[in-house]
Amino acid sequence: MDSDQKPRDADELEGTTLVGGSVERSRASLRVFGQDLDPEEVTKVLRAEPSLSYRRGDLRGKRRLVAAPRGMWMLSSSLPGQTDIEAQIASLLDRVTEDTQVWQTLVFKYQVDVYCGLHVESYNRGFALSAQLLQRLASRGLKLEFDVYCESD
Repeated sequence: MDSDQKPRDADELEGTTLVGGSVERSRASLRVFGQDLDPEEVTKVLRAEPSLSYRRGDLRGKRRLVAAPRGMWMLSSSLPGQTDIEAQIASLLDRVTEDTQVWQTLVFKYQVDVYCGLHVESYNRGFALSAQLLQRLASRGLKLEFDVYCESD
């Protein structure tokens, strides 16, 4: 290519697909599950109101009501879906207690995780989490769960 020529835009190259880049949309949630989970107790110890909670046996469902097989307490990120996943997870941790004793008790008693739903429009998208964020998660005993949804044609 001559130095006077500009590189062609990928749209100009028929049959060309661009790959790589960042995740287009994501959503992070802090989740607590348990057979005998009391949502009010979790709210009290974490010092945060959940986005959604229910007890085992509560009727759940949009089309057909079914008794929940276990209780759940969930706090979802309030940041826009285009916000990177690290910022969403950090914002969740900022909204709840830092008390490691509380986290030890919760993790021992219930299934606790940070769920990350990642939506990509093409393959080979990626993200990174900082050592500082991973340390915050580890100090609380939190497991990370990732679901990746590819929305390409």
